[in-house]
Amino acid sequence: MIKSIKQLISEARNLKLSEGEKIQLRAYVINEIAHRQHLRRSILGTITTNFKFKPMPILLAILIALGGGVSFAAEQTLPGDTLYPVKLNVNEKIRTLTALDAETRAHWEAKMAERRLDEAEELAAEGKLNAEARAQIEANFKAHADRVQARIKEFEDKDSDVAAEVASNFETSLKAHERILLDIGASRDKDTESEVKILGNRIKSESEDTVEARARVEAKLSASVNSETAAQGRLNSAENKISEVRAFIEQNKDRFEAEVVAKAKARLDAAADLIVQGKAKIEAKAYAEAFMIFSRAHAIAQDAKLMLMAKDRFENQIEQKTEMNVRSGASVDSNTETETKTDGASTESSGRIKINFGF
Repeated sequence: MIKSIKQLISEARNLKLSEGEKIQLRAYVINEIAHRQHLRRSILGTITTNFKFKPMPILLAILIALGGGVSFAAEQTLPGDTLYPVKLNVNEKIRTLTALDAETRAHWEAKMAERRLDEAEELAAEGKLNAEARAQIEANFKAHADRVQARIKEFEDKDSDVAAEVASNFETSLKAHERILLDIGASRDKDTESEVKILGNRIKSESEDTVEARARVEAKLSASVNSETAAQGRLNSAENKISEVRAFIEQNKDRFEAEVVAKAKARLDAAADLIVQGKAKIEAKAYAEAFMIFSRAHAIAQDAKLMLMAKDRFENQIEQKTEMNVRSGASVDSNTETETKTDGASTESSGRIKINFGF
């Protein structure tokens, strides 16, 4: 059901932060305002007095007053950062409210689950995925995943093609993120690897549930009177995804080794072959089979992009950060893999991250 503007405003007014989150954000905002000369001092007094009692309306006013800087900055945060509660309880909740139909909300719930896994990967790569952060991410991830499963079930009878698409895309993402996390964990210290494995088990469990859900809805899709329309829609989606990933590879090929680029292109060629097979199924009026083949093509292309992006994030960018740290005063002993900081302290470091694509 499409939400009215009045409904959106009403729901936005009811969004709240916890007391601890309000305290963290309040401190940040006061500090920001203190450094902005064009804002009147009276604003600071008003915020200091009223922020505690009117969390959501004043939050929105603050974000506008600061030109969206707080909201933007929050998008880059990880668990433990001061503005992380804003990312979860303001940015994501506002975006949830603006998801005007059930299908959009389902895809957004899946995206939020993926965002939690992105955060876990970043923390693991930095050796900062401790038990507390992992538990927080795992709980939030599970909440999102549960809502995705609920959406899939909601769509099963009335929109089985939507249910199958959501399930297939979510399954692809979960499997890719599980591999990425395990690869990162294997190159970090034992504590990080242990936390990664715990989270990996949760991802695997959710992935298995999603596989079951996909199989269930695909069985229903085969009996659907709208299966021809669904197959054509999935064909368009798969072809668009393949084109998107080809463009991504072409634009970023200089960032990867030639062998990796070649393997990624081979995966896209395999996806394109499936498109041909699926079109043959449409000609034979085997629409449900065509839908499933197109879903596989979409999954192959999406998996290739996810793994390429992970390689860039955790091989290229982490290596660049390490080089910058060395140039700024830290030294790394390549034999002992121990980083010696300028204050004389040393911390155990780990080997270079290697993302195994499984091409």
